[in-house]
Amino acid sequence: MRSSAVAERFAFRVVEKQKVSPSVVRLALAPEEGRAMPYDEGQFLSIQLPDGQARCYSMARAWDADGTVELHVRIHPGGLFSDRTLTKLDHGAAVAALGPFGGCVWVPWDGPTLMLAVGTGIAPLNAIVERLARSGHAAPVHLYWGVRTTDDLYLADHLRDLAEQLPWFHFVPVLEQPPAGSAYRQGFVQDQAARDFPSLADAQVYACGVPVMVEAARHLFVGSHGLPADRFHADPFSPPQEEEAATTAVAPLTVTAIDGDGNAHTLAASSGTSLLAVLRAAHMPLLSVCGGKKSCGTCRVAIAPEHFPRLPKADADEARLLAALDDPADNHRLACQVLLSPALDGLRVVLPREIP
Repeated sequence: MRSSAVAERFAFRVVEKQKVSPSVVRLALAPEEGRAMPYDEGQFLSIQLPDGQARCYSMARAWDADGTVELHVRIHPGGLFSDRTLTKLDHGAAVAALGPFGGCVWVPWDGPTLMLAVGTGIAPLNAIVERLARSGHAAPVHLYWGVRTTDDLYLADHLRDLAEQLPWFHFVPVLEQPPAGSAYRQGFVQDQAARDFPSLADAQVYACGVPVMVEAARHLFVGSHGLPADRFHADPFSPPQEEEAATTAVAPLTVTAIDGDGNAHTLAASSGTSLLAVLRAAHMPLLSVCGGKKSCGTCRVAIAPEHFPRLPKADADEARLLAALDDPADNHRLACQVLLSPALDGLRVVLPREIP
């Protein structure tokens, strides 16, 4: 998988901007000076804004040798990028990005695959389906796409064309407000998929969209339809939130952080706070592209070997992402997933050497 805890910086220019629905803009970016960003379908990048903030978007098409990247940007009125910045991005405008990130990529599977998307969550799944179409894939793939109205089905014609061309691919749009008398499915995508597949014991599932859908699908499929937990693939994503203040909890603690130059910094911390929040509050050089959602791996740190046994075991999602990053090690953890407690007082961590 093309992913690294040390993100690379890439320069792009806008080659196409098209409003494809009332609330979505298709943005095509070409690499500057021929330096393409390699990625696996299902991954995302982080667009860097002039004020230092960032916004993350999944690649919407299968990787191509010319390096052009397509993004589907949902417009949020007043949004820093989707509204205020995007309107000023004309043809040829420069765009800086970090990437690629994410572990929700294709895992070869001979049984059925269910894909669930809500809104622009269709982008990474479309990229995966396009890749499969090029690779001689033959096992059944069922894609359920949930939107509000028919106006939001901006990629439906493309997906219907793929379903006609590929005997193994099946596309099911699900609408919150279908036209009266239409044949569209109505309701939640996970419920529609569960209705069609009472047993998922021999399946794998991909879910892309808002965290509430992803978690509802995980609970339903694993809890009631026999899906093995390790075959549920997802990057639940929402805009980055401000990390909790490192001084709002109780029980004062200390953490020692070793920066990329080998300098030790003793930091005040509090029980109940994440390690990432403590490091960010101290302005330590550490990225968190996904905002603590276990999707990017940029907040990976090394825990001192003598302190590592104190930490609770990483859950399956964190362990899977850590294993997929470059140069994995047994003492690596995601800082966003380490919740400090009195047992971790004096914790010693080593930060990455390179920060873009």
